[in-house]
Amino acid sequence: DHSLAVRTGKRLRWFFNGLIARSSHVPTTPYIDPALLSWGAALEGGWSHIREELDALQARQVEIPPLARISPDHKDVAQDGKWKSFLFEAYGYHVPANRELCPRTSQLLDQVPSLVLAMFSVMEPGTFVPLHTGVSKALINVHLGLDVPDGDCRIEVDGTIRGWENGKLLVLDDTFPHQVWNHTERSRVVLLLQIRRPVGPVVRLIASAFLTAVRHTKYIQGPRRELKAVANA
Repeated sequence: DHSLAVRTGKRLRWFFNGLIARSSHVPTTPYIDPALLSWGAALEGGWSHIREELDALQARQVEIPPLARISPDHKDVAQDGKWKSFLFEAYGYHVPANRELCPRTSQLLDQVPSLVLAMFSVMEPGTFVPLHTGVSKALINVHLGLDVPDGDCRIEVDGTIRGWENGKLLVLDDTFPHQVWNHTERSRVVLLLQIRRPVGPVVRLIASAFLTAVRHTKYIQGPRRELKAVANA
């Protein structure tokens, strides 16, 4: 997207990320303790219901499209189509058809404050996502392990490698360089969320302006039309 808003945002993002980091109410480390999320235990407690709905999707052979198709900004790190996503919500829009297929998951997502994005993130066997960085410290990534294979299936953030556990949260700041791989013979599935970082009131306004600008770019509007997403009430 070559719009003025996007070009300006790319030039200023490091300045804004510095402001956000200084105002953050949680650590600005590569990994963040899930216990700091007041709602985290409830999401972990409901993981088996989410897993049941994931299994039902797979049993019905519901299509889960490649991430690069519905998120063009990921095309450089998800070119081979092995990283797939089943989207529930993104930047103020939700996908009614997908929520209807997973009602219990949707109910649990509705209890997550400051939710920006939610999807099943599927990495097929042999997936490798090369080293890259996220755009804004205004967002924190939260992963809930749903179907994690044994073996070499890991994420590395700022040089530290960790894995996922079924029913457990993994929380990270994706503005640090990170890479992901699944060198096993089974797919890895997590519920991937992005939430707003808790910050002070002034910086919250800046972060809100950033998210509003992103919402109106082709990176959101294109997938919105393809997935028939509608604005949240």
